[in-house]
Amino acid sequence: MNNTKNVKLLYCILGSFMLTLLQSPYFFSATYTMFGGASGANAFTHMIYRLFGVISFGGVILVIIFSCILIISNINLRNK
Repeated sequence: MNNTKNVKLLYCILGSFMLTLLQSPYFFSATYTMFGGASGANAFTHMIYRLFGVISFGGVILVIIFSCILIISNINLRNK
């Protein structure tokens, strides 16, 4: 039973890590090209960049939280 909990936490960590990749240079470059972030960048483009920044920050926080939960749940306080 504890094994499935660990797997679920690992999936949560993986999903949160994927959210942090929104601020990677490759994704930023693709978004820059897709939404016309050239010299005449509009307000929509800046709003998209801000939204990606907030989501990425949330992903970092979730990675930290889920990692701490996984570590705490696997600490064996009783010596067998």
